Amino acid sequence: MSAPAKKSFVVRLDPATLEAYASWASDEFRSVNGQMEYVLTQALRQSRPNESAPSGLLPTKPSKPSKNGPEKNPLGVSDAALPDGVGPV
Repeated sequence: MSAPAKKSFVVRLDPATLEAYASWASDEFRSVNGQMEYVLTQALRQSRPNESAPSGLLPTKPSKPSKNGPEKNPLGVSDAALPDGVGPV
């Protein structure tokens, strides 16, 4: 299945803001475009709820159930088997 088509548009930023995005994107191993898309998407998901969008202006994606049972931590142990106070990374 292919990803949905994305629409391009021009955004104008002052040089300092663009440099800040470039630095932040580098820290997160993203392109500047990818970082801007991430920030905008998160802002819409966390936006104030209202009657027409009770979970924010952009709803969160439902998580897909794993085909291999419960999700495991990096050590391969299910979270339920971990002692109290120890959780997924």
